Amino acid sequence: MMLGGMNGILLEERAANTCLSDALKNAIRPEENLGETLTDLRIMAKQGASFQDLEEVLRDRICIAPNARMLSALERLRMEAVPWTGNVKAVVN
Repeated sequence: MMLGGMNGILLEERAANTCLSDALKNAIRPEENLGETLTDLRIMAKQGASFQDLEEVLRDRICIAPNARMLSALERLRMEAVPWTGNVKAVVN
């Protein structure tokens, strides 16, 4: 379970991840990858990134202005991401 939380997606995070994936499906820039974008945002959320930091990364990865559905899904991901515990540094990458 711990390895899944570090390298994959936990069961508790799947619904929020799917929601954001659906919201971003046709908005990702051609040179970007939807799966990598979702993973990057989820890892940032696990590290305790602020909504503003997540939104900034999102804006860099999409080819349109984020709409209310995207921002709502991003906030859901931030709220439902299971934070890393233990000896994790307070660095957001």
